[in-house]
Parts: sequence; structure tokens; C-alpha cells
Amino acid sequence: MITYTFNIEKNIFDTVFSGMIKPSEILKYMQEVNNNKDLPQKLNAIIDVRNADYNFEPIALQSIVRENFRMNKAFEMINNAILANDPHDVTLVMFQHYTLGSDKYHVKIFTDREKAEKWLGEFK
Repeated sequence: MITYTFNIEKNIFDTVFSGMIKPSEILKYMQEVNNNKDLPQKLNAIIDVRNADYNFEPIALQSIVRENFRMNKAFEMINNAILANDPHDVTLVMFQHYTLGSDKYHVKIFTDREKAEKWLGEFK
């Protein structure tokens, strides 16, 4: 399951992935974010995947990467802090690697929420 809220006070778009996550759920989530005109154009986001499990086929990963590029174009800037139990999670690193070519998109993996929020605070 993927749930999300926008914390106006902290200016952080908070997303939690939990349980077994299917590629179709991620695509739906990304499309909803992409089409949400109420979000700021300079989006600071925390994605918590510490309680999620997933296993993607390469073709599904390609679809997610395509949607990520589309999302990148919809915003002025996206700063993405990913909370993971293991910062060396190869799947996450591969997934985010495809979007690092843009100066509008920043991503960093954390195990601690406080450090993630501090990093996002640098993008004001």
C-alpha cells in the first residue's frame, strides 16, 4: 500500500510504502503526484520504504523510470529523501540512478528521518 500526505507546516510531501508494493501501485502514485496541482513546484519529499517489500521485473522498472522523467518535467525541482533500513539497497539506488542526470532532481537515501528532514531543509 502507498499512502501520502502533504505536511504544510514542514513543507514536506510525506509518502509511506508498506507491504508488498506492485509496480502498478507505484505508477498510479506517481501519476497522482504528477497531476496534483496543489503541490508546490519545488517539492520536498520523504518516501519511507522501511516497511515495504518489492520485486520488479526490468520492464516494470523501465515504466517507472519513464513516469519519473515525466514527473520531473512537471515540477520546478524535486528533492527526494528516501528512508530505508539499508542505505545500500541496490534496487532503490538503481531506480533513482536513472533520474540523477537532471539538476532539477536530487535524491539521497537515509536511515534516519531527522537527518532526511535536515537535508531537505537545505533546499529552501
